[in-house]
Amino acid sequence: MKNLIQILIVLIISSMLFSCAHTNDLAKHNVQGSTMHFKEVVKPAAKSVLIERSSTDTKKSKKNEDVVLDILTSVGTGFIEADKQNKLEEAIDTKDMLHSIAEKLSESINSYLDVTAVEQISDKPDYFCSVVLEEVKLLMSNNSVSLYVHSTASITKRTTGEMIWENSETKTIPLEDNTGNTTKNKSLENVFSAIQLAALDPNQIKKLVEDAADDVGTYMAETLREDVVDANKEKLGKK
Repeated sequence: MKNLIQILIVLIISSMLFSCAHTNDLAKHNVQGSTMHFKEVVKPAAKSVLIERSSTDTKKSKKNEDVVLDILTSVGTGFIEADKQNKLEEAIDTKDMLHSIAEKLSESINSYLDVTAVEQISDKPDYFCSVVLEEVKLLMSNNSVSLYVHSTASITKRTTGEMIWENSETKTIPLEDNTGNTTKNKSLENVFSAIQLAALDPNQIKKLVEDAADDVGTYMAETLREDVVDANKEKLGKK
């Protein structure tokens, strides 16, 4: 049993350290100037945010093993009243989060591949781009709140079904207090406690979460840009 637990911890740490995985076959296809249909999908696990509390505070100085153990020993959501928990769940619209991620990626695709967006599948676009929200969690400790987001994206060729580009991003982003409600401590990250976050106006909660989702979309967009650069280098090398 002990060996099994150790194996599980190693696997989880590995997934944390290598949270970004992607496929890049853009060099093999003429995506530049093509038509593309964009689709956004919220997986069942991401229909609503899952609120979890780690058993102890996790500090930057902690080892990965300690962080994993804290996550594995989460103790539920009894640290805030049920009405406050409901308020957080209702204020966080995962569809809006997904749209923020997808918008960042589509901007990058349009900028670097010069594609034309096609609204209907019946218009027979050259490619499909699918952005999927896999999972969303609010991870809370006594002194901080972070947003865990797992999102994937892919580009497939319509006529063959080939996946020519795929990217997966798993990010844990601390929610910073930029509402003006507190005074920033220059020596510490200006983060929320669970109680402080739940006390905010729903629109403020929504804004904080969507800003964090924007960060995930930015990672997606940057990966796409880097892959376009690599694809262009590969094409030039073939000539």
